[in-house]
Amino acid sequence: MKKQRIDKLCACIVMILGVALFCSIAVTFLCIQHFEEMVQAQLGIVYETSPKAADVLIQYMLDGQNRKEMLEQGKDALKSLGYTEDSLYYLSGQSSLVRYWKGFVLLLAMFFVGSVTLLLGMRYVMQKERQNLQKQLRDLEKCKVIEEYEQEQNKRLQSFIENVAHQIKTPLSRISTSLDIMCEEESEATDREKRIAECFEHLESINVLMKRLLDIGRLEAGKILFQKDRIVLAALLQDVVKSCGDGAERIKLEYGVAEEEKDIFYGDYDWLKEAFLNILVNCLEHDRSRERILVRCKREPEYFVVTIMDHGEGLREAEIPNLFDRFYLPENAKASHVGIGLNLTKLIIEGHFGTIAARNHEDGGAVFEILLPVYPLK
Repeated sequence: MKKQRIDKLCACIVMILGVALFCSIAVTFLCIQHFEEMVQAQLGIVYETSPKAADVLIQYMLDGQNRKEMLEQGKDALKSLGYTEDSLYYLSGQSSLVRYWKGFVLLLAMFFVGSVTLLLGMRYVMQKERQNLQKQLRDLEKCKVIEEYEQEQNKRLQSFIENVAHQIKTPLSRISTSLDIMCEEESEATDREKRIAECFEHLESINVLMKRLLDIGRLEAGKILFQKDRIVLAALLQDVVKSCGDGAERIKLEYGVAEEEKDIFYGDYDWLKEAFLNILVNCLEHDRSRERILVRCKREPEYFVVTIMDHGEGLREAEIPNLFDRFYLPENAKASHVGIGLNLTKLIIEGHFGTIAARNHEDGGAVFEILLPVYPLK
């Protein structure tokens, strides 16, 4: 459609130029014809008065070398005959040749305006066409980005399903093996009790995995309402450290709050405990150094700042933007990892109107920084 409009505008411009050329030729022909008729009439009048003067005039017109001198003599002749220089303007106005020329100039001006208008219209149409093409290119690029993102998400989802299946399959296989051994062999009571305890441990690991998956689904669906209890943040972090079991000895807890009443946070104790515990467990698994993991709590005017820093290998720069995404697994993750712990932590922190970010420490190791608002939000 745009191409047809451009073709029509080009045809109009060509037509205008053709008409202008035709009019130029026609006006030139009329001017030459009128000039010949005018000269013949003037020579006839002069010849009736003085044949010799007519011959001199013809010689002047054929030669034309002393034109400037004759112009001065013509001015003197007008003055001697009682005419002024303004009389020439009146005489030129009465000439058909001048009227033809004025009409021609007016026609050329109209053609010029029309051509400029059509050119501007063509330029506008071409700009619109270029904008449409750019928009189409942007839409194609956007579709390509969306398609690549969906492919990446599908790959992560597939990897996540495989990891979950592996996490469930492994303990189920061990439970099945233990039950088969207990059914086929007559073992001692202590050995039987040991195998039963192992089965319960495997069932508990499956239960924890299922609970996390359900928690993520409920949080994303908005089906969980966090409590707004008064929490002493220092006590909460101490409880989290104790829940780390044998790893508690590797954790160093620091406070930046001197008075307990200034350490009050309003939130859901159990959910926040799980969020901080996920981060500490992650740090304990990836930090193979002998240095202690630092947990620092500091109160700012508007936020509590909780910083957790380990001394491991740190995070790959390419992984940091996707670290808290659902189903995301770092390249160096263990086979036992599913990729939901940090995502669940992010959902809990954001559910308390806070933020969480990860970065690398300049001395090595990963740093997790959590900001939680001081005052309860309604």
